[in-house]
Amino acid sequence: MIRFPLRLAPLAELLYPRQCVECQGPPGDGYRYLCWECVSRLILLRSPMCTRCGEPVEGRVDGEFVCHLCVDADRCFTRARSVARFDGVVRTLVHTLKYESGTWLVHDLARLLAAGWATHYHEEAFDGIRAWID
Repeated sequence: MIRFPLRLAPLAELLYPRQCVECQGPPGDGYRYLCWECVSRLILLRSPMCTRCGEPVEGRVDGEFVCHLCVDADRCFTRARSVARFDGVVRTLVHTLKYESGTWLVHDLARLLAAGWATHYHEEAFDGIRAWID
């Protein structure tokens, strides 16, 4: 990724237009490096899920459910949640951020996290991200 001083950013956009990090298509409105097609392929996590680790559960679950991995495990957390499955587009975003210093992706990752939180978890309290989003 080529980095330009902020004052040259509009010129850089003309010379090097942004592309979707996954498919190299044009980015969708509201996203800087993701197209709508790739966003639509995200595997969003929804209830029912394990009360502890947040792993989705198939079928009907009445009340709280703890999966077989969490029943006997000594976890260092009481509850974990994810917005989307770590696969495909999300995997590309996180790996680019971590291993290629892809800080330009932070806006798109934060947008996905905030949208997922507002949609699925807005009533739950989060220790790790609550202060950052507020």
